Amino acid sequence: MDSLFGPKLTDKEVAEGAPVREAYRKDLLSKQSFITSGADTISATPMNKMYKALSDFTEKEIAWVNANVEVSKRAIETRQTKFNEEYSAKQTELLDAIKTNYSTLPVDIQEKLIIFLKPFAQVQAGLRGQTQEALTKKADEETAERIRKANRTTGVILKDAFTSVSSQLGRIAFTILIVTLALRCASFAVNDNLWKPLPYRILLFIYVLLFFPITIPYYIYREIRGLVSPDPDMVPQMEGFFPINPYTKDINVEPTLLQRLFGYEDTPRLATWIEKKLEQYEVLRQESLKSNVLETLKAQEQEQQNS
Repeated sequence: MDSLFGPKLTDKEVAEGAPVREAYRKDLLSKQSFITSGADTISATPMNKMYKALSDFTEKEIAWVNANVEVSKRAIETRQTKFNEEYSAKQTELLDAIKTNYSTLPVDIQEKLIIFLKPFAQVQAGLRGQTQEALTKKADEETAERIRKANRTTGVILKDAFTSVSSQLGRIAFTILIVTLALRCASFAVNDNLWKPLPYRILLFIYVLLFFPITIPYYIYREIRGLVSPDPDMVPQMEGFFPINPYTKDINVEPTLLQRLFGYEDTPRLATWIEKKLEQYEVLRQESLKSNVLETLKAQEQEQQNS
């Protein structure tokens, strides 16, 4: 009687297929053992994709063999031939990837790959040749560098030293310039809003300090304009680094460093400017409130008409 999946095998066919199946299973387990030995080495390399494809393909075939106990000799041999062809192609792809990426891998990974590839003597020898070639090249470069340094003249030594020092000084100068510009723009923003509350000025200082490249053109323009043609409406030009409290200047006593950095001179000109700014702000605030009230009244009238 036939099974759902084809003619039922006879006892003789099962007996003939059993040793062939068992030999095939042992071959698959041997392949799996070889693949598993490289798991830790290859998992963190660019070859991991090809390695995983080979490993998954083999495990899938082992699962099939374990699930099919009664198989004919012919069926096993046919499946084994097909598997070996695909396995060989995937294995070749993995070996080619190893040969391509070998020189870029860390030395400890290279050494582990050499051990992993012990069954492939020709590939193993080729990779060892790459390693030896790389070591020889590195040694030649180090020797050439030592000879170059030993044969340097006093002029060359001074030139190299000057180039190195110039490069370092250039980086330091550039860093100082950037920091100075950032602090200058942030300080200018605080001075420009001296009439506003202190918390606002603190936030403004931080904001401009972080995004100072955006504000550079504006404050350069303001500073140049203030120097070329002072305008009372443009006051203050620069009252202090971060002016917080006013101080009265004594003719006979110079302001302290803290006063210059965190204070501002309480002059009639500055007081007039602050008062003018506050008046302008109040006018704008009243206009804004008036506008909001009018909009609210219009909205209420519209709702009454609609109702």
